Amino acid sequence: MTVESNIELVSSILSIIGVLILSIPKRLGLWVLLVAQVLWTIFGYLKGQQYFLIQSIIMIGINVMSIYNWKRKNVG
Repeated sequence: MTVESNIELVSSILSIIGVLILSIPKRLGLWVLLVAQVLWTIFGYLKGQQYFLIQSIIMIGINVMSIYNWKRKNVG
């Protein structure tokens, strides 16, 4: 397995776990999704997929805002 495929596998698993935890709702799910998104960003960079990379960076921002808002509202 290549580095890219390992990153893709771990990112996929973390994304699924993060969404499952969010359904409880727990803030931990947002942290898991944030880690997954960082891995997706690395994957997009390694694959030279600039639009996927841009999307991943935007998603990191959304996850950070969500963590802040959930903490402020004492959710999860």
